[in-house]
Amino acid sequence: MNSYLHNKKRQKELRKKYLLDKKEKKKKIKYIDKLFIRIFFSSLLLLIVTYFTSFDNKFKNKITNAFDENINFLQLTNKVDSLFLNKLFNKGDITVYSKAFYEQVEYKNGVNYVSNSSTSAVESLVDGVVIKIEKANNLYSVYIQSIDDVIYEFRNLESIDVFIYSYVSQGEVIGKGVYDNTYYRFELLINKGNEYLNYYDNSED
Repeated sequence: MNSYLHNKKRQKELRKKYLLDKKEKKKKIKYIDKLFIRIFFSSLLLLIVTYFTSFDNKFKNKITNAFDENINFLQLTNKVDSLFLNKLFNKGDITVYSKAFYEQVEYKNGVNYVSNSSTSAVESLVDGVVIKIEKANNLYSVYIQSIDDVIYEFRNLESIDVFIYSYVSQGEVIGKGVYDNTYYRFELLINKGNEYLNYYDNSED
Protein backbone atom coordinates (compact mmCIF):
# COMPACT_ATOMS: atom_id res chain seq x y z
CA MET A 1 0.00 0.00 0.00
CA ASN A 2 2.77 2.35 1.00
CA SER A 3 4.58 1.46 -2.15
CA TYR A 4 1.50 2.23 -4.26
CA LEU A 5 1.04 5.63 -2.59
CA HIS A 6 4.69 6.39 -3.01
CA ASN A 7 4.52 5.57 -6.72
CA LYS A 8 1.41 7.68 -7.11
CA LYS A 9 3.09 10.61 -5.42
CA ARG A 10 6.17 10.13 -7.52
CA GLN A 11 4.10 10.09 -10.69
CA LYS A 12 2.36 13.29 -9.60
CA GLU A 13 5.68 14.98 -9.00
CA LEU A 14 7.02 13.80 -12.33
CA ARG A 15 3.86 14.97 -14.05
CA LYS A 16 4.14 18.38 -12.37
CA LYS A 17 7.79 18.64 -13.31
CA TYR A 18 6.99 17.65 -16.86
CA LEU A 19 4.29 20.33 -17.11
CA LEU A 20 6.59 22.96 -15.59
CA ASP A 21 9.39 21.99 -18.00
CA LYS A 22 6.95 22.12 -20.89
CA LYS A 23 5.79 25.60 -19.83
CA GLU A 24 9.36 26.83 -19.55
CA LYS A 25 10.19 25.32 -22.92
CA LYS A 26 7.17 27.08 -24.47
CA LYS A 27 8.29 30.36 -22.92
CA LYS A 28 11.76 29.87 -24.38
CA ILE A 29 10.37 29.02 -27.80
CA LYS A 30 8.06 32.05 -27.64
CA TYR A 31 10.98 34.31 -26.73
CA ILE A 32 13.17 32.84 -29.48
CA ASP A 33 10.31 33.19 -31.98
CA LYS A 34 9.80 36.82 -31.04
CA LEU A 35 13.53 37.43 -31.28
CA PHE A 36 13.70 35.85 -34.73
CA ILE A 37 10.61 37.78 -35.85
CA ARG A 38 12.24 41.03 -34.73
CA ILE A 39 15.49 40.11 -36.49
CA PHE A 40 13.53 39.11 -39.62
CA PHE A 41 11.53 42.36 -39.79
CA SER A 42 14.60 44.47 -38.99
CA SER A 43 16.49 42.73 -41.80
CA LEU A 44 13.53 43.13 -44.16
CA LEU A 45 13.28 46.84 -43.36
CA LEU A 46 17.01 47.26 -43.91
CA LEU A 47 16.74 45.39 -47.20
CA ILE A 48 13.83 47.57 -48.37
CA VAL A 49 15.66 50.79 -47.44
CA THR A 50 18.82 49.57 -49.19
CA TYR A 51 16.85 48.48 -52.27
CA PHE A 52 14.96 51.75 -52.62
CA THR A 53 18.11 53.81 -52.01
CA SER A 54 19.78 51.80 -54.77
CA PHE A 55 16.66 52.13 -56.96
CA ASP A 56 16.56 55.88 -56.29
CA ASN A 57 20.21 56.26 -57.31
CA LYS A 58 19.62 54.18 -60.45
CA PHE A 59 16.56 56.29 -61.25
CA LYS A 60 18.55 59.52 -60.79
CA ASN A 61 21.35 58.12 -62.95
CA LYS A 62 18.85 57.21 -65.66
CA ILE A 63 17.45 60.75 -65.60
CA THR A 64 20.97 62.23 -65.67
CA ASN A 65 21.92 59.99 -68.62
CA ALA A 66 18.70 60.91 -70.36
CA PHE A 67 19.52 64.60 -70.08
CA ASP A 68 23.09 63.91 -71.24
CA GLU A 69 21.57 62.24 -74.30
CA ASN A 70 19.43 65.40 -74.88
CA ILE A 71 16.10 63.72 -74.16
CA ASN A 72 13.62 66.55 -73.60
CA PHE A 73 11.22 65.66 -70.79
CA LEU A 74 8.93 68.59 -71.57
CA GLN A 75 8.38 67.11 -75.03
CA LEU A 76 7.56 63.75 -73.42
CA THR A 77 4.94 65.38 -71.17
CA ASN A 78 3.37 66.99 -74.23
CA LYS A 79 3.20 63.58 -75.93
CA VAL A 80 1.45 62.16 -72.86
CA ASP A 81 -0.93 65.15 -72.93
CA SER A 82 -1.77 64.52 -76.60
CA LEU A 83 -2.19 60.79 -75.91
CA PHE A 84 -4.83 61.45 -73.24
CA LEU A 85 -6.28 64.43 -75.16
CA ASN A 86 -5.89 66.46 -71.98
CA LYS A 87 -3.42 68.77 -70.28
CA LEU A 88 -2.18 66.49 -67.50
CA PHE A 89 1.06 68.43 -67.16
CA ASN A 90 0.35 71.79 -68.85
CA LYS A 91 3.98 72.84 -68.65
CA GLY A 92 6.63 74.05 -71.06
CA ASP A 93 4.58 76.08 -73.56
CA ILE A 94 6.27 79.50 -73.35
CA THR A 95 9.40 79.65 -75.51
CA VAL A 96 9.28 83.30 -76.61
CA TYR A 97 10.20 86.46 -74.73
CA SER A 98 10.22 90.23 -75.13
CA LYS A 99 13.29 92.40 -75.78
CA ALA A 100 12.34 94.29 -72.63
CA PHE A 101 12.46 91.21 -70.38
CA TYR A 102 15.84 92.34 -68.97
CA GLU A 103 16.91 96.01 -68.68
CA GLN A 104 20.21 95.95 -70.56
CA VAL A 105 21.83 93.17 -72.57
CA GLU A 106 25.16 93.32 -74.40
CA TYR A 107 26.12 90.45 -76.72
CA LYS A 108 29.80 89.46 -77.15
CA ASN A 109 31.29 86.21 -78.49
CA GLY A 110 28.22 84.11 -77.82
CA VAL A 111 27.59 85.54 -74.33
CA ASN A 112 24.75 87.89 -73.39
CA TYR A 113 25.91 90.18 -70.54
CA VAL A 114 22.79 91.19 -68.59
CA SER A 115 22.56 94.24 -66.28
CA ASN A 116 19.56 95.13 -64.10
CA SER A 117 19.46 98.21 -61.85
CA SER A 118 16.01 97.78 -60.30
CA THR A 119 16.24 94.19 -59.03
CA SER A 120 18.80 91.61 -57.96
CA ALA A 121 16.50 88.79 -59.09
CA VAL A 122 17.52 86.66 -62.06
CA GLU A 123 14.33 85.49 -63.75
CA SER A 124 13.95 82.52 -66.08
CA LEU A 125 13.55 83.66 -69.67
CA VAL A 126 11.21 80.79 -70.64
CA ASP A 127 9.37 77.77 -69.23
CA GLY A 128 11.77 74.88 -68.77
CA VAL A 129 13.46 72.23 -66.65
CA VAL A 130 16.68 72.73 -64.67
CA ILE A 131 18.99 70.12 -66.20
CA LYS A 132 22.29 71.12 -64.60
CA ILE A 133 23.66 73.25 -61.75
CA GLU A 134 27.36 74.07 -61.39
CA LYS A 135 29.35 75.99 -58.79
CA ALA A 136 32.80 77.51 -59.25
CA ASN A 137 34.56 80.30 -57.30
CA ASN A 138 31.43 80.64 -55.08
CA LEU A 139 29.28 81.51 -58.11
CA TYR A 140 26.57 79.36 -59.68
CA SER A 141 25.56 78.40 -63.22
CA VAL A 142 22.03 77.13 -63.93
CA TYR A 143 21.08 75.33 -67.17
CA ILE A 144 17.40 75.40 -68.19
CA GLN A 145 16.10 73.36 -71.14
CA SER A 146 12.95 74.60 -72.91
CA ILE A 147 10.45 72.52 -74.85
CA ASP A 148 12.08 73.46 -78.18
CA ASP A 149 15.47 72.02 -77.07
CA VAL A 150 17.09 75.40 -76.47
CA ILE A 151 19.35 75.46 -73.38
CA TYR A 152 19.52 78.72 -71.42
CA GLU A 153 22.66 78.92 -69.29
CA PHE A 154 22.61 81.53 -66.52
CA ARG A 155 26.17 82.15 -65.31
CA ASN A 156 27.78 84.02 -62.41
CA LEU A 157 24.84 83.93 -60.00
CA GLU A 158 25.57 84.87 -56.40
CA SER A 159 22.88 82.52 -55.09
CA ILE A 160 20.19 80.24 -56.56
CA ASP A 161 16.58 79.40 -55.70
CA VAL A 162 16.11 76.26 -57.81
CA PHE A 163 17.04 72.58 -57.62
CA ILE A 164 18.22 70.07 -60.19
CA TYR A 165 15.35 68.71 -62.35
CA SER A 166 12.88 71.28 -61.02
CA TYR A 167 10.40 72.90 -63.42
CA VAL A 168 10.51 76.71 -63.72
CA SER A 169 8.02 79.08 -65.36
CA GLN A 170 8.89 82.13 -67.44
CA GLY A 171 9.56 85.02 -65.05
CA GLU A 172 10.22 82.75 -62.04
CA VAL A 173 13.20 83.81 -59.91
CA ILE A 174 16.03 81.30 -60.26
CA GLY A 175 18.76 83.20 -58.42
CA LYS A 176 20.49 86.50 -57.68
CA GLY A 177 22.92 88.50 -59.81
CA VAL A 178 26.24 89.92 -58.61
CA TYR A 179 26.12 93.59 -57.52
CA ASP A 180 28.87 95.98 -58.70
CA ASN A 181 27.77 99.26 -57.01
CA THR A 182 25.51 100.19 -59.96
CA TYR A 183 23.95 97.07 -61.50
CA TYR A 184 23.13 93.48 -60.68
CA ARG A 185 24.89 91.48 -63.40
CA PHE A 186 24.93 87.94 -64.76
CA GLU A 187 25.72 86.16 -68.04
CA LEU A 188 23.25 84.36 -70.29
CA LEU A 189 24.11 81.87 -73.02
CA ILE A 190 21.31 80.77 -75.37
CA ASN A 191 22.40 77.46 -76.89
CA LYS A 192 20.39 76.15 -79.83
CA GLY A 193 21.98 73.10 -81.46
CA ASN A 194 25.45 74.21 -80.28
CA GLU A 195 24.93 77.65 -81.83
CA TYR A 196 24.95 80.53 -79.34
CA LEU A 197 22.25 83.12 -79.99
CA ASN A 198 21.97 86.85 -79.42
CA TYR A 199 19.31 87.70 -76.83
CA TYR A 200 17.78 90.42 -79.04
CA ASP A 201 17.85 88.38 -82.27
CA ASN A 202 16.02 85.53 -80.53
CA SER A 203 13.22 87.68 -79.05
CA GLU A 204 9.79 88.13 -80.63
CA ASP A 205 9.49 91.96 -80.66
